[in-house]
Amino acid sequence: MVVALKFVPLLVAELIFGLRKEVHRYVFRTLFVLPAVVPELRYDTLNGVQDGGMAMDAFLEGIRLDTPPERKAQIEQQLLAYCKLDTYAMVRLWQVFSGRTDSKL
Repeated sequence: MVVALKFVPLLVAELIFGLRKEVHRYVFRTLFVLPAVVPELRYDTLNGVQDGGMAMDAFLEGIRLDTPPERKAQIEQQLLAYCKLDTYAMVRLWQVFSGRTDSKL
């Protein structure tokens, strides 16, 4: 069991690299649509991770065995901030495109 768990990061990395092309298409669209539709939400105000490609790179760095604990903690905070903004951005885009005028969630 322990030996099998050592391969999990490799499997995750393979999955991530396989999805990279799709994520880049998604990021490209979101980066252009979001500022035009919801200008108060901006990815460039984040420290560190600011797009899906950077998130994948940070994740891979974070799961490496030789990444220092301090850096792992920094990566964790950057990924949490990015995911929080990205999720909220998708909700706000959905609200705008579905014609919802209330911003309460």
